[in-house]
Amino acid sequence: MNYGDSEYKKITTILVSIVIIILGLFFMLKSPSLDKNYKKTIGTVVDQTKVEVQERYKDDYNRTKYKTGYGYYPKVKYEVDGNEYEAEVKALSKTMYSIGSDLEIYYNKKNPADVRPKTTNNGALLFFGGIVLLVLTIFIGNRRVYV
Repeated sequence: MNYGDSEYKKITTILVSIVIIILGLFFMLKSPSLDKNYKKTIGTVVDQTKVEVQERYKDDYNRTKYKTGYGYYPKVKYEVDGNEYEAEVKALSKTMYSIGSDLEIYYNKKNPADVRPKTTNNGALLFFGGIVLLVLTIFIGNRRVYV
Protein backbone atom coordinates (compact mmCIF):
# COMPACT_ATOMS: atom_id res chain seq x y z
CA MET A 1 0.00 0.00 0.00
CA ASN A 2 1.20 3.43 -0.82
CA TYR A 3 -0.10 5.97 1.66
CA GLY A 4 0.36 9.66 1.26
CA ASP A 5 2.25 11.55 3.94
CA SER A 6 -0.94 12.93 5.53
CA GLU A 7 -2.58 9.47 5.59
CA TYR A 8 0.51 8.01 7.28
CA LYS A 9 0.43 10.77 9.93
CA LYS A 10 -3.27 10.16 10.52
CA ILE A 11 -2.80 6.40 11.02
CA THR A 12 0.17 7.00 13.33
CA THR A 13 -1.82 9.51 15.39
CA ILE A 14 -4.74 7.07 15.68
CA LEU A 15 -2.39 4.33 16.91
CA VAL A 16 -0.77 6.69 19.43
CA SER A 17 -4.25 7.73 20.63
CA ILE A 18 -5.21 4.10 21.21
CA VAL A 19 -2.01 3.46 23.19
CA ILE A 20 -2.69 6.57 25.33
CA ILE A 21 -6.27 5.38 25.97
CA ILE A 22 -5.04 1.91 27.02
CA LEU A 23 -2.41 3.42 29.34
CA GLY A 24 -5.05 5.69 30.84
CA LEU A 25 -7.32 2.72 31.54
CA PHE A 26 -4.43 0.82 33.12
CA PHE A 27 -3.51 3.69 35.47
CA MET A 28 -7.16 4.35 36.33
CA LEU A 29 -7.65 0.72 37.36
CA LYS A 30 -4.44 0.74 39.45
CA SER A 31 -5.65 3.76 41.45
CA PRO A 32 -6.39 2.92 45.11
CA SER A 33 -9.70 4.76 44.87
CA LEU A 34 -10.85 2.20 42.27
CA ASP A 35 -9.10 -0.82 43.80
CA LYS A 36 -11.75 -2.98 45.47
CA ASN A 37 -9.20 -4.13 48.10
CA TYR A 38 -8.78 -0.58 49.44
CA LYS A 39 -11.27 1.53 51.33
CA LYS A 40 -11.22 5.27 51.91
CA THR A 41 -10.94 6.76 55.41
CA ILE A 42 -9.72 9.93 57.06
CA GLY A 43 -6.53 9.81 59.11
CA THR A 44 -5.21 12.41 61.54
CA VAL A 45 -1.62 13.56 61.07
CA VAL A 46 0.26 12.79 64.30
CA ASP A 47 3.87 13.16 63.14
CA GLN A 48 6.00 13.48 60.02
CA THR A 49 9.36 12.32 58.75
CA LYS A 50 11.67 14.84 57.13
CA VAL A 51 13.68 13.42 54.20
CA GLU A 52 16.32 14.93 51.96
CA VAL A 53 15.41 15.07 48.28
CA GLN A 54 17.41 15.99 45.20
CA GLU A 55 15.68 18.27 42.74
CA ARG A 56 16.93 18.34 39.17
CA TYR A 57 16.73 21.53 37.14
CA LYS A 58 18.30 23.22 34.11
CA ASP A 59 20.45 26.33 34.52
CA ASP A 60 20.61 29.29 32.10
CA TYR A 61 22.99 27.33 29.84
CA ASN A 62 20.66 24.29 29.73
CA ARG A 63 22.99 22.25 31.94
CA THR A 64 21.46 19.79 34.39
CA LYS A 65 21.98 20.84 38.00
CA TYR A 66 20.86 19.37 41.31
CA LYS A 67 19.58 21.17 44.36
CA THR A 68 19.06 19.61 47.77
CA GLY A 69 15.71 20.17 49.39
CA TYR A 70 13.50 18.51 51.96
CA GLY A 71 10.21 16.70 51.83
CA TYR A 72 7.87 15.32 54.47
CA TYR A 73 6.05 12.01 54.88
CA PRO A 74 3.07 12.18 57.24
CA LYS A 75 2.38 9.63 59.95
CA VAL A 76 -1.35 9.23 60.44
CA LYS A 77 -3.59 7.68 63.04
CA TYR A 78 -6.86 6.17 61.85
CA GLU A 79 -9.51 3.74 63.00
CA VAL A 80 -10.84 0.62 61.24
CA ASP A 81 -13.57 -1.52 62.81
CA GLY A 82 -12.87 -0.14 66.28
CA ASN A 83 -9.11 -0.79 66.05
CA GLU A 84 -6.68 2.13 65.97
CA TYR A 85 -3.76 2.10 63.54
CA GLU A 86 -0.80 4.35 62.96
CA ALA A 87 1.17 4.30 59.72
CA GLU A 88 3.50 6.41 57.61
CA VAL A 89 1.89 7.39 54.32
CA LYS A 90 4.13 7.59 51.26
CA ALA A 91 2.80 10.98 50.20
CA LEU A 92 5.85 13.23 49.90
CA SER A 93 5.12 16.92 50.32
CA LYS A 94 7.44 19.91 50.00
CA THR A 95 5.62 21.64 52.82
CA MET A 96 5.20 20.38 56.35
CA TYR A 97 1.93 18.75 57.33
CA SER A 98 0.00 20.34 60.17
CA ILE A 99 -0.10 18.04 63.17
CA GLY A 100 -3.75 17.28 63.92
CA SER A 101 -4.92 17.92 60.36
CA ASP A 102 -7.04 15.41 58.45
CA LEU A 103 -5.64 13.45 55.51
CA GLU A 104 -7.65 11.27 53.13
CA ILE A 105 -6.07 7.82 52.86
CA TYR A 106 -6.92 4.35 51.56
CA TYR A 107 -6.31 1.24 53.68
CA ASN A 108 -6.14 -2.38 52.58
CA LYS A 109 -9.30 -4.15 53.79
CA LYS A 110 -7.36 -7.39 54.37
CA ASN A 111 -4.43 -5.63 56.09
CA PRO A 112 -5.54 -2.27 57.55
CA ALA A 113 -1.94 -1.37 58.48
CA ASP A 114 -1.22 -1.06 54.73
CA VAL A 115 -2.16 2.48 53.66
CA ARG A 116 -1.89 4.48 50.47
CA PRO A 117 -2.33 8.19 49.93
CA LYS A 118 -5.16 9.72 47.98
CA THR A 119 -3.69 10.28 44.55
CA THR A 120 -4.76 12.34 41.61
CA ASN A 121 -5.96 10.01 38.92
CA ASN A 122 -3.61 10.81 36.04
CA GLY A 123 -5.02 7.77 34.27
CA ALA A 124 -8.28 9.63 33.72
CA LEU A 125 -6.37 12.54 32.18
CA LEU A 126 -4.54 10.17 29.83
CA PHE A 127 -7.73 8.31 28.96
CA PHE A 128 -9.79 11.39 28.11
CA GLY A 129 -6.84 13.08 26.41
CA GLY A 130 -6.48 10.00 24.19
CA ILE A 131 -10.21 10.07 23.39
CA VAL A 132 -10.03 13.76 22.41
CA LEU A 133 -6.95 13.16 20.25
CA LEU A 134 -8.63 10.19 18.55
CA VAL A 135 -11.86 12.10 17.85
CA LEU A 136 -9.99 15.13 16.52
CA THR A 137 -7.81 12.96 14.31
CA ILE A 138 -10.74 11.08 12.83
CA PHE A 139 -13.14 13.97 12.30
CA ILE A 140 -10.91 16.96 11.70
CA GLY A 141 -8.31 14.90 9.86
CA ASN A 142 -10.90 14.19 7.13
CA ARG A 143 -11.43 17.85 6.36
CA ARG A 144 -9.70 19.28 3.38
CA VAL A 145 -8.36 22.78 3.53
CA TYR A 146 -8.60 24.85 0.37
CA VAL A 147 -6.53 27.95 0.03
